[in-house]
Amino acid sequence: YNKDLQEDKAGLFALLTTTWQCVEVFRRVTEGMQFNRQRMAAALDDGLYATDLADYLVQKGLPFRKAHEVVGRLVRGALEKGIPLSSISVDRYRQESDLFEADVTELYSPASSLKRREIPGGTGPDSVAAQIQSARDWMSRTVPDSKQETQ
Repeated sequence: YNKDLQEDKAGLFALLTTTWQCVEVFRRVTEGMQFNRQRMAAALDDGLYATDLADYLVQKGLPFRKAHEVVGRLVRGALEKGIPLSSISVDRYRQESDLFEADVTELYSPASSLKRREIPGGTGPDSVAAQIQSARDWMSRTVPDSKQETQ
């Protein structure tokens, strides 16, 4: 029995060494990162809001499977016409589901989309800030020579 436990140690130590190396590479790469917010905003596509559309319908009582089908038809139609989802009229949305109301057009905003994801571990701004702080705290306790002031 004791011999069996010795054989797994080499793999465990190799795994830990590789993990620490990856964390260190990640730290070094990310500490100098800068983002071009204008280019990022320009690269956004209305297709990113398909989940928001499905969630909208789910909040109004439609099962997700059905909401996914409705949104799929809308996305397919927009792609076939070569138009963004946000340019579809409310009347067209209502043809697919009478649960759509005029407020559906408010879904097409990156800020409001992210705000709807304010859950633990989510992509909402406050949630991401909390996750970053948690990672920084962990790094400062765990990773040798990690810098508290990493960006």
